[in-house]
Parts: sequence; structure tokens; C-alpha cells
Amino acid sequence: LSYKGDCDISLNLRAGGAEVAKVKLDNLVIQGNLVIELVRLIDVPPWFSGLRVYFPDAPEVAIDVHTEVFMLDAFYNVGTMVQTRVVQQVKSVIGGAAVLPNCFTLDFNKGMDPFRLKHPR
Repeated sequence: LSYKGDCDISLNLRAGGAEVAKVKLDNLVIQGNLVIELVRLIDVPPWFSGLRVYFPDAPEVAIDVHTEVFMLDAFYNVGTMVQTRVVQQVKSVIGGAAVLPNCFTLDFNKGMDPFRLKHPR
């Protein structure tokens, strides 16, 4: 998977009516090996009972962060701090849902045991 998103998220923080900070996130990139398994083949359409999707290893995540924090920019590299935190959170969400041993599943056969769908033999 080589996803290059064109997201554009802008945040303005105000305190007491005055603008304190601006943060802009854009150009989300997620790269890694994505496995899509057809689970338990059957002889009627759609020819399999379910779908299992996962990353064998955590994917690489990158995002561009542009910050302007008034009064702190001279003392801290706020852009790097925000970027590190955002990347950690995106990796945590992906890891909790789709990096082994976790996987995302779809059941196409309503009688399929969810345990067998989520966990290979």
C-alpha cells in the first residue's frame, strides 16, 4: 500500500479573543505491505466466506505539519512536537485495528464463525 492523501486540516487556537496558535496538517502518507486474504473458499458466489485485511508489520506514516505558536516558537520546535504526536496517534490507530495480530474482517457468509474469520488456523 502506498497511500498519499491530499488532506488539508487547519486549526486556529484563540484565547481571550486573541489568536495564540495556527496548525496546518497536510500530505498524509502511509506506506507498507497490506495483505488481503479471501477466507474459506466456497462453491457459490461470492466464492469465499469473508475477507481478512492486515499489515504484517506496522506501516510507515508521514505527515507535513506547519505551525505558528506565538511566543513559543523562539524556544521550542513546536512543529516537530506536533508532527511526532500526530504520527504516533495515526500509527496507534492503525496498529490497534490492522497490524498483526489485529486484523480488519468482513463477513460475506452470515453463518461464518467470527473467531474463524478473525484468526487463521
